Amino acid sequence: MAVGDYELSLDLIDPNVDFPDAFSLSYALEEGLQKFYLALEKEEQKAEFQALYKKLAGFEDLHKDRLLKEYGSIIGGDLDPETFLKANPDVVEGGDLVKNTPLSIAAKMTDLRDILGLSMAIEAQSLDLYSRLAEKSDDDAVKKLFLGLADEEKQHMIFIAVEMEKHLKA
Repeated sequence: MAVGDYELSLDLIDPNVDFPDAFSLSYALEEGLQKFYLALEKEEQKAEFQALYKKLAGFEDLHKDRLLKEYGSIIGGDLDPETFLKANPDVVEGGDLVKNTPLSIAAKMTDLRDILGLSMAIEAQSLDLYSRLAEKSDDDAVKKLFLGLADEEKQHMIFIAVEMEKHLKA
């Protein structure tokens, strides 16, 4: 059973949001989490954990690419991702405003299990966010995009759960 404030971070999304706002927020969230994982990779000494962080960062690249491609097909043109990042510079995936740098957050964690636990929580929040965005949309293409992203977040959670299990046994 999930616990927590159901309304957590919904203030980041206007209740009457249109797709460009939801898109730009989603893109910025994916970018923020990718930066977090890349910062962890850079600071990590063990090659095994570096590879894990790099793989997690790669998940975010896949989402950003999908967002750009599908949004571009909906509006019928190419997009500059920097436009969206400038509009939402301080957001990390999961809906949490960045108040600390990725390295200061990681420095407070005692081991990989803590980092994977945080990753799991962020992916769960992202699943919830994308599900809500899909639910609010009246446009079938937009709904399909966000439902697809929600499904991918489920796969990320499964991957993280497998990694957690592996490291709990070690």
